[in-house]
Amino acid sequence: MIFKFDLKRSLKTSVIFTAIMFIILVLGLIAYKCAFYKQDNFLSFINNLPSFVIKGLGIKTDGNYSFYDFYAILVNFILIIAALFASFIGFFCILKDKKDDADAFYFKKPINKVSIIKQKILACIVLLLASTLIYHIVAFIFIIIIKEKYNFKIMFYIDSSIFLLELVFLLFGALIGLFINKKRSFIAPSIITIFIFEFINILSQAFNITFLKYINPFSYFNVLDIVKTQKYQYRFIVITTFLVLFLSNFIIGVYNSEEE
Repeated sequence: MIFKFDLKRSLKTSVIFTAIMFIILVLGLIAYKCAFYKQDNFLSFINNLPSFVIKGLGIKTDGNYSFYDFYAILVNFILIIAALFASFIGFFCILKDKKDDADAFYFKKPINKVSIIKQKILACIVLLLASTLIYHIVAFIFIIIIKEKYNFKIMFYIDSSIFLLELVFLLFGALIGLFINKKRSFIAPSIITIFIFEFINILSQAFNITFLKYINPFSYFNVLDIVKTQKYQYRFIVITTFLVLFLSNFIIGVYNSEEE
């Protein structure tokens, strides 16, 4: 019951953010086809970008592009939207309890708070997973439409990266929701924070600053490396797993300790 309640409550937000991801995907693929036919204009635009941006995003300046090189750059922007999406539904699934007296609904039946928060997190994870699967299907369709070769292995790793990054930011959002009661106190700072994370990611890639890669979730899933090697850097998978387990248990502990 609680799982379905929270699933339905966050569905609208999920649809909106998934649609935004689709729009970026479609516009990006259109831009790719335009760049393919007008390479001189594209390379002229690239060469006018700051050098640290070119290095940070892994943009090639020799015009020797494969489709997946371009797609990796596009996914960097989609990851920003995915992080915002995940942090928002994580935050609002906690905030709305305080706003719409959902606790009164939850506690009508004999159920402990640990079970409540687990079902709430599970509902959010299902929405993230559904969004990622739908995105994968849409990406597959458009790759076929523009007559590019579909590489399942690369796409699987990239889409898994989107989901795993969302999982981390979902828990960050839920954690903040336990301590902040106002929507306005969350939205602007979260957007700024995520863009700062992405900027740090660009800097760490551009100047090869290793320690920054370990403190920035965006660096855990370097899409350009995935395209090049067709595998994860597994040390970052270990860090992600630890982070998810730690945050999950911490959130459950804090939620359970709050007074009913």
